[in-house]
Amino acid sequence: ILLIEISLLYCFAGGSGTSDDPYLVETAEHLAAINDHLTNFFVQTANIDLTNYLSPDGAGYNGGEGWIPLGYFIDWGDNQPFTGQYNGGGFSISNLYINRPEEMYAAQGLFGSIREGAVIKNVVLENVNISAAYAGSVVGYVNWSEIENCHSYGSIEAISAGGLIGYMWGGSVSRSSADVEMHAEQYSGGLIGYII
Repeated sequence: ILLIEISLLYCFAGGSGTSDDPYLVETAEHLAAINDHLTNFFVQTANIDLTNYLSPDGAGYNGGEGWIPLGYFIDWGDNQPFTGQYNGGGFSISNLYINRPEEMYAAQGLFGSIREGAVIKNVVLENVNISAAYAGSVVGYVNWSEIENCHSYGSIEAISAGGLIGYMWGGSVSRSSADVEMHAEQYSGGLIGYII
């Protein structure tokens, strides 16, 4: 048990991942580690720049395919969504880069997929650069979850895209905005690309 607790401490700046004691996220490494804790609670405590962060495979998140979304949705039969809560604290995440135009059925964004009452709030994305089939800067696919006070700035090129959310099936968006230049072949929207 002690070894497990020490291992988790190195993944984040502090916290235990509960609603009363969320994991503290202050670096790009902490942010990426959320993919191993998709049901927990998180609070961002510093500005994060993804420009020079190296992904685990060494390719880097500012080159190659770029950022690996937190939680994923690939077609209807393959998904592992984020179901916890992320509070960006009003701090920025800058230079989010994704280059996966060939992944036809994968939702791309800072978060790939959220559902089952997940909450994303107080997130600020600066200088977003996404090329994908389906994308939203903050979340690619939302299913009955909440987006609150999130703001994004940058550009997206995709088949279908939203400035904030790519595809939304139930849930809510409040006090949010997107100043995102979009080039989309099919569905697109300032905040949400496609909603059902």
